[in-house]
Amino acid sequence: MSKSMVERYEQMLRQDPASTVFVELAKAFLERGDHARAIEVCQQGVGHHPKSVVGRVLWGKALISLGKASEAMNQFDQAVGLDRDNPHAYNLIGEVLLKKGLYRSALPVLRKAAALQPNDGRIKQWLDQTKSALTGGPAPAVADSTLLEQATEGPPPGSTVVDEHTSQMPIVQGAQTTTMRPPREVLGDEVDGQPTVVTNAYDPNQARPSQPSQPGRTVVPDDDEDDAATQSNVVPPAARAAAAAAATSALEEGRSSATQELPLVAGTLEKPPPPALGDEPDPFSNVPKRTTSSDALRGMTTTFDALTAGAVPASANAFAAFADAPKSPPPPPKPSAPPDSEPTVVPSADLVREARAAVAEKERGGGQPLGLLGDVASLTDHGAVKAKAAAPTPVPAPAPAKAAAKAPPPPVLQPGGRRPLLEDIPDALEPSSSLEVPKVDVNPQAAEAIAKEYERELREKLHAKQQKKTFLQRNGLKLAVALGALVVVGGLTGSFLYTRWRHSGKDLATALAEGRTAIGADTQEEYRHALELLAVAESMDSSSAEVWALKATAAAALYSEYGQKAEDKALAVSALSRSGVRDGFPELALIADTWLSGTPAAKKALIDSQLDKSEVQAEAGRYLLEEKKPDEAFKRLERAVSLLPTNMRALSALGDYYLSQEDPENALKLVTGQVAQLSPKHAQRVIVAGQARLELGQELAQGLAEVEALPPVEQLPQALRARALLVHGRLLSAAGRHAEALAMLAAAQKSAPERGLEMDLALGAAQKAAGQMEAAGKSYEAALKKDPKSEVAREGLGRVYLARSREKELIADKRLQAGGRKSALVRGIAYVRLGDAKNARAELAKTKVEDKIPAEAAIYLALADAQEEGPDRAVQILEKLLGTLKKNRATVQIALARVYMQKSQLTKAMELLEQASKDPNDFEASALFGELSLQAEEYDAAIAALSLAVERNGSHAPSRKLLTRTLLHRGKLADALKQAEAWVEDNPGSEDAQRAYGTALFYAGKYKEAEAALNKAKGLPEDVESWRTRARVQFALGDQRGAMKSLEASNKLDSKDADTFCEIGAAFVRQGVPDAAMAAYEAAKRENPKAACGKIGPHFARPFGGKPAIKELEGLIASPTISSYDEGIALAAMARVQLNAGLLKEARASAEKATQEQPAIGAGWYALGLVAQKQKDEALALEALGKAVAADAASEPYRLAYADQLAKGDDEAVKRALNEYQWVLSLSQNEGDSARVKRTIPLLQKRLQK
Repeated sequence: MSKSMVERYEQMLRQDPASTVFVELAKAFLERGDHARAIEVCQQGVGHHPKSVVGRVLWGKALISLGKASEAMNQFDQAVGLDRDNPHAYNLIGEVLLKKGLYRSALPVLRKAAALQPNDGRIKQWLDQTKSALTGGPAPAVADSTLLEQATEGPPPGSTVVDEHTSQMPIVQGAQTTTMRPPREVLGDEVDGQPTVVTNAYDPNQARPSQPSQPGRTVVPDDDEDDAATQSNVVPPAARAAAAAAATSALEEGRSSATQELPLVAGTLEKPPPPALGDEPDPFSNVPKRTTSSDALRGMTTTFDALTAGAVPASANAFAAFADAPKSPPPPPKPSAPPDSEPTVVPSADLVREARAAVAEKERGGGQPLGLLGDVASLTDHGAVKAKAAAPTPVPAPAPAKAAAKAPPPPVLQPGGRRPLLEDIPDALEPSSSLEVPKVDVNPQAAEAIAKEYERELREKLHAKQQKKTFLQRNGLKLAVALGALVVVGGLTGSFLYTRWRHSGKDLATALAEGRTAIGADTQEEYRHALELLAVAESMDSSSAEVWALKATAAAALYSEYGQKAEDKALAVSALSRSGVRDGFPELALIADTWLSGTPAAKKALIDSQLDKSEVQAEAGRYLLEEKKPDEAFKRLERAVSLLPTNMRALSALGDYYLSQEDPENALKLVTGQVAQLSPKHAQRVIVAGQARLELGQELAQGLAEVEALPPVEQLPQALRARALLVHGRLLSAAGRHAEALAMLAAAQKSAPERGLEMDLALGAAQKAAGQMEAAGKSYEAALKKDPKSEVAREGLGRVYLARSREKELIADKRLQAGGRKSALVRGIAYVRLGDAKNARAELAKTKVEDKIPAEAAIYLALADAQEEGPDRAVQILEKLLGTLKKNRATVQIALARVYMQKSQLTKAMELLEQASKDPNDFEASALFGELSLQAEEYDAAIAALSLAVERNGSHAPSRKLLTRTLLHRGKLADALKQAEAWVEDNPGSEDAQRAYGTALFYAGKYKEAEAALNKAKGLPEDVESWRTRARVQFALGDQRGAMKSLEASNKLDSKDADTFCEIGAAFVRQGVPDAAMAAYEAAKRENPKAACGKIGPHFARPFGGKPAIKELEGLIASPTISSYDEGIALAAMARVQLNAGLLKEARASAEKATQEQPAIGAGWYALGLVAQKQKDEALALEALGKAVAADAASEPYRLAYADQLAKGDDEAVKRALNEYQWVLSLSQNEGDSARVKRTIPLLQKRLQK
C-alpha cells in the first residue's frame, strides 16, 4: 500500500480514535512488514471495538510474525470467544495459519469452519487441500486477496443503503455479491452503531470504506440496484453446473492446483459476505447444533510455544517459511521442475517420533486434548510434513455424497470438564465438495521416513508395556526403607519435642541466660520468674553450680526486700550449700550472705571485700549512701556501672546520689531512655525519675504514668514503700488531682512516722498547691519543729506568707531571718511587693551562688529597678530572661506583665498573663489578668480568671476581694456571698475578708450582720468604697446621721469620686430634698460623664419627663457595663416616671423587676407601693411600702408613704402610722412634708380617742 494511504488512514484515526479504519491501517502495516506498528494499531482499535473479530485476528497474525506465539494464541482465542458458533473467526484464523504453513494447526479450525458453513466451497476446498498437504500433497492455494484482506469494518464507497427489515437483498451485477438473501443474522450485527456491510469478500480490487453509512441500514453497491431487488433467493442448478464445468476446464488447461484459486460455484460454493466487526450471530441457526464445544484454538498453545522457544525444523528454508512468509503465495512451480528445487520441511527424528506418537494416540482415542484446542497439531506435526508442490492433475467428476455417517464416539473431556471446540464435529457433517481435489504423488523419501519412525515408536511402546510393573513391584523395597526411616525419625522427633515441652522450649544455656536477665531486673515479679527458669535449668543439669548460685541470689533478694519469708531464706541457704557455688561464684555468695544476714557486720564485710565484681561494687555503694558517705558511694557505683552497664541496682542508686547533690538533670538522664527499658517497673528507678521530674518541673505526666504503673505498694521493697507514696502524692498534686494527693500523703504520713519531716514537707507543698494555705502553713510549721534548720521548710513557710498576702508577717518572722539563700529569696520578694526596693536588693543579693544570682532573684531585682529607675531597664532584663529560661517561665511572664502595666501597655500585659495562667501552680497571673479585665470592663472574663486564681489559692486576698466585688457588680449575689464566706472561713482574722463579707451581707439584706462584719475591719484604713458601703448599711438601719458622716468621710478621701456624689444625691432624696439631690447628681456627671449613677440620679430625684426620660432609662438599663445596684435604682426610677405618665401596667412591671433584681434596695419596693396605691391594691401597697421602709429606714419619702397607707387601716394600723409620722418629722428636711405631717398627727390621735 502506498505511503499516502497509510498516512491518510493515520490521519483519519487521529481525528476519530474510535473509527473502524484501524483495520485497514493494521493491514497496511502488515503488508509493509511493520508488525509492531500493526500490533499497536490493533491494540488501540480493539480498545474501542472489543468485539472486533478482524482486529483480534490481525493482532494475532502480527504476533505470529514476531514470534510471540502464546500472545497470538490468546488473541485468536478471544476472537473465537466472541461467538463460538460464528464461522467468520474460524475462517480468518484458518487463513492466517495456512499462510504461515501451519497446516496441522489449521486443520481442526477449518473443520469447525466447514461444519458451521457447509455450503462455502472455498472453506471446503481449503480443508481438502490441507488434508492432502498433510499426506504429502501440494500446499493449499490461498489467493492474494482472501478473507482476511477483504474483511472490512465499514461500508465501501458507492454502496447503497438498504433497509435491514426488507425480506430480500438486491444482487449487485458485476460485483460478485451473493445471489442469495441469507437470514438477517448472516449479515452480522452493527458494530458501535455502524451498519452491516454486504460486499464481495473475494474481489481484491473493491474499494475500501470512506464514509460511514446510516445507522440501521444495510449497505450494498449502488450498481443495478433495481435489478438486484428482483433477484431470486435460490440460485438455479444450471448456474451451479456451469460454474463447476468452468472450474474443471480451467484445471485441465494446466493451472497448478497448488496455487490456482478455484472458481466460485453459485449456490454450492457461494461465498457469503463476511460479518461486520462485533458480535456475529449464528448465520446457520437452522443447522442442528451439538453440545457446546470448547475453544477451537486450545491446541495451538504447543504450536505457538514451540515457535517462541525456537523449536523449529532443522531446515533453514522451513524457518524462513514461518518467519518471513510472503504477503501472498508465490507462483506455483512448473511441473518439470525437479523436486529438490521446492522448499522442503525436513523433520528431525525426535520431532517425527513425537508427531507420529501423537497421531497414533489420537487415532486410538486414548489421548487427552492438550489445551484450548486439543486437536490442533503442534509444531512437531508440521515438521513431519513436506511442503511440496504437485503437478496439476485433471479434476475428476464430483463423487456422490455418502448416504450416512457413523455416529461419532463420545468426546474426551479435558481437565476441568471442558471439551475441545472441534472435538465434537464429525467428518460426516462436512458436506462433500462439488469439486474433488486432484490426487498428488507423495514424496517417497518423506513417506518412508515417516513409516520407519512410526514403526519404531510402536515397537518401543510394545516393549514398554511388556516391561511395565505394578507400583508395589517397582517401589516395594523403597517404601519399606522409607517407612522404617520415618518411624525412627518420628520417634526421635517426638522425644525431642517432649523434652523441649518439659523444659519450656529452652536448653540449659538459654535458661541460665534468661535467669540472669530476670535477676538483673530487680523486681519481685522477676525474681520469682528467675526461680522458675532456674528450676527448668536444674532439671537439665542438677549439678550446675551456676544454677544454684543464681537461685541463692534470687531467693536471698526476695527474703531481704520482700517480706523476709522463711521459705525464701531456706531456699537461699540450701542453694549456697551446694558444691562449687562459693568457689565458682564468690561474688553471688557474698551478696546472698549479706542479704540473708542484714547485720552491720555483714554489710561492712561486703564493703571491705576485694572482689571487683559489678554486683559487689553496687551493693557496697548502696550501703555507703545509707551511711551518708556520698563521695565513696559514688566511686563504688560508678565502678559497678563500668563493669556492667545494665546493673539496675547500681544505676538507680547512682540516680539517688545525683538527687542528694541537687542535680536532678543528671539523675533523670541516668534512669531514663534505654535504662528504663531494662526494667520498666523497677521501683527505685521510677521513684528517682519521678522525684527528678518534680524538681525540674518537666515531664510530670510521664512521671505520674510510670509511678501508677508500679505494682501495689505492698509488693514493693519495704525500704521504698513510703517513698513511693510520697512521690506519687506529689505527682498527683502537680497534676491537679489535689484530693487524691492529700489522701495519699496523709496515709503515707501515718504509715511512715520515721519519715515525718519528709512527709510534712510534701504535705505542705500539696496543700499549698490545692489552695489550702492555712493548712500548708501548719504543715511547714510542723516540719520546722522537727528540723528548725530545714531550708526547705523555711522557704515553704515563706511562700505561704506570700500567697496569703502577708508580706509584713513574713518579714517579721525570726525563723526566716536566720535562714539561708532560700529564706533570703522569699524575704526579698516580700520587700519588692511592699515597695521597699533597698531592702529587697539586700536580701536578693544573699541568694548568689558562685557570684551568680538565681533566675527568680533576678526577676524581682528587675522589678525593684522598675520601682526606682523606671520600667525600661526592667523590660530589657525580663525579656532576656524570658528568652533563656525553661523553668519558672510563669514568674518571668508575671513580672514582665507588671512592668507593662506600669507602662500602660495593657494588651502586652494581658497576653503574657494569659500564657502564665496556663501553669497549673500559678494563681498570681490569673489574679492580675482578672484585674486588667475589670479595668477593661470585661466582667465575664474577669470572673473566669479570678475564679481560677481563687481555686488555685483560696487565701489570695486580692483575688478573693476582686472576685467578690465583680460578682456583686454582675448581680450574682449568691456566688458573691459564698466567696466571701469561704474567705472569712479560710482567714477569719483578715480584715479585708470581713469587709468583703459585710458588703455581700448588705446586698443580701442582712444589715445587722453586715454592720458587725464591717465593724471587725476597723483596723484597716478606710477607703472610699468602704465608706460608701458603711453609709448604705447605716441608711438601711435608720442611722441617718451616721450615714451622712460616712459619706462626708468618703468625700474627704476623694473629693472628685463620682460614686460618692451619687450616694450623696441619694441621701438628699431620702431627706425629701430633690433640689439638693439634683445638684449632687450633676456633680457626679461633671466628674465622670460615663458614670451610670450620674445619669440615673436626676430621674430618681424627679421622676418626670415622660417618654424621653423612659427611653433614656431603658438605654442605661440595657448597657452591659451597668452594675446590678445601679440597674435596680434605674428600674425603680423608670417605674415612677411611667406611673406619672399614666402607664400603670408598664410601671408595675418595672417596679416588680426592680424588686427581683435588687430585693435589698428600698427604691424598688417604694415604686411598687406607689403603683399599687394608684391601682387601688391596698394590700399590695401596704406590703410593698413596708418592705421599702425595712430596706431603707432612713428614707423620709418611704416612711411618709407607708404612714399614709397605714392611716387608712384600723386602730392598730393608725397607731403604727403615728409612729411612722414621728420618724418622718425626725428625718425630713422638706418643710411641706413636715407641715402636712404635723397637721395629720392630731387628727389621727383624735380618731384613736373616739
